[in-house]
Amino acid sequence: PSFIPQGISPNGDGKNDKLIIPGILGTKNTLTIFNRWGEVVFETKDYKNNWGGEYNSTILPDGVYYYNVDFYEVKPNISAFLIINRLNLK
Repeated sequence: PSFIPQGISPNGDGKNDKLIIPGILGTKNTLTIFNRWGEVVFETKDYKNNWGGEYNSTILPDGVYYYNVDFYEVKPNISAFLIINRLNLK
């Protein structure tokens, strides 16, 4: 994709609340998100642009995470950092 998202602000304002990866829908993939210690905090097959910074029904703390999207050689894989920032809570 031409745009690799590197931040979300899941604070319920309807803007940038979910990790949206352009071109991922309808493509076989696995999304894996890691914390700064390399521990997997979220993983799913056939990601549907619906992750908003939670892990096992727990809200992950604000901070820097890393993610990888494996497209199984159909498209180039994506690896990038991701910042979760909820500072705009009202």
